[in-house]
Amino acid sequence: MRNASIGRAALAVVGLTVVGGAAQAQNPVGTAASAIGLGVKKPIRLSIGGYFPTDSSLRNGVSKNFVRYGLSYDIWKNPVLIPVVVGAYVDGVFPKDKDTGSSENSFRFIGVGIQAKKFINAPLLPASFFYGLGVGPYFTRAETAGRSENRSVFGGKVFIGAELAGTVFGTLDYTYLGKVSTDGGDYKPSGFGASIGVRF
Repeated sequence: MRNASIGRAALAVVGLTVVGGAAQAQNPVGTAASAIGLGVKKPIRLSIGGYFPTDSSLRNGVSKNFVRYGLSYDIWKNPVLIPVVVGAYVDGVFPKDKDTGSSENSFRFIGVGIQAKKFINAPLLPASFFYGLGVGPYFTRAETAGRSENRSVFGGKVFIGAELAGTVFGTLDYTYLGKVSTDGGDYKPSGFGASIGVRF
């Protein structure tokens, strides 16, 4: 009787193994995605907010009011309860131009890079929190007295944020860029930002 019970148990295990293997064979993409962490839901993020440069010459010579637009795409996350999410981002900062004397000064930049964020609690909760960083090239454009100059610098950002119901989110960040030298003067466009956005 004992041997018969062991034999039946062994057959059951073999049967479950075969069924499981068949299910995985029928869905190899889903299995691979789970293994490497793909399949981020609502990967597209759009945001808008304000940007506040720390350089007084930029605030006084160009504008105190900058608008920031953000677009990012979540590419990868590890399959754990509190994940790390890696993606690509594009940030654009544009001023509300003002006249300085007889000329119009303007300064703007667009950053393109890779970012990673770590959630502090499970994203499945009604409110979840995260922090992270991003790095990449930033492309600047300065306009002074009708003359424009384009420069590229390497920069990065650190940020903290929160998501509500996995759809609406807000972030606070600091972007660091090196000094940008132009014929119209030197700018240090590093600054703080605050944005709100939605996921798709």
